Amino acid sequence: MRCRYRVSVHGTLCVECARPVVARGWTFEFITRDRVVTHIDVTVPLPDPTHWPRVEENPNGPVKYNVHLGRVDWPFVRRELVTLQGLLALYGLRWIDLEHHEVVWTPETDEEANALQLRSFSSRLEPQDPDAAPLVDFDLIARSVDAIESAPDIELSLNFFRRGMLDIASGAYIEAIYDFYFVLEREFAAGHFKKNAVARNFRSSNDLRNYIHAALIDRGAVGPMNNQTRKAFLETYGSSSVDRVIDRIIELRGRLHHSPPKVGKAKPWHPDDQASHAADAIFLQAVAFQVVFNLARPYVFPENPGPSVAE
Repeated sequence: MRCRYRVSVHGTLCVECARPVVARGWTFEFITRDRVVTHIDVTVPLPDPTHWPRVEENPNGPVKYNVHLGRVDWPFVRRELVTLQGLLALYGLRWIDLEHHEVVWTPETDEEANALQLRSFSSRLEPQDPDAAPLVDFDLIARSVDAIESAPDIELSLNFFRRGMLDIASGAYIEAIYDFYFVLEREFAAGHFKKNAVARNFRSSNDLRNYIHAALIDRGAVGPMNNQTRKAFLETYGSSSVDRVIDRIIELRGRLHHSPPKVGKAKPWHPDDQASHAADAIFLQAVAFQVVFNLARPYVFPENPGPSVAE
């Protein structure tokens, strides 16, 4: 039995010819279209039947079948693809989609074919269904148009927030952290950027403290998270104080701003390890939303400009 992992490739990695490359017992194949590499296949031998996928009926619950993927080598394949991605960036590759991949099990004998219960598995990011989005009262659209002339002084913070939302949607959580942090820095750091001065200004801002508190007690963001991100979110922010959050935000920004070599047990962060930063990005999104909502409020609602906590 063989297990093949397929990932999509983006960029302009053009090759004259594409041949399989065998390394460390695995086979790397480069799929091309008009000489441009579009996918990479990594095939791993899987001779032990106990490592094969299986499907079992589920007598309880809404799911009819339980799917067991067997031995999953994806974490090891992913680790090699991360390094390969950096090496091939020298020749035109821009990025490999490491968050979504396809798995295909290929039997090598009739006996294996008869025993195999699952042939393929894949994961992908589905675009948001427009029908599931809440309807916006057109009065808010008209008010926003009216506010254009008077609101240029806040548009930079608004657009940092917008960029952060785009990053969240695409799974670029590290970039989202930067964008949302810039919103807080612009509005509450009083022009400072060094750690102690920023911390002092953040702590002394009653508005920022209220926005952080509102994000801490709001559990609405937890719903769409996967189990791993939800666990990390609740462990980090479930019982945190405002002061601890401020310390974490500033420490996180400082750590992401540098990438020193490994020192002791501390590992440097990796630009492709986006998922481990999802909880922080989603929390900062909640805080930054409170900030920009109240920034825009006096422009969109000049008759009622007072600050509030956005629902």
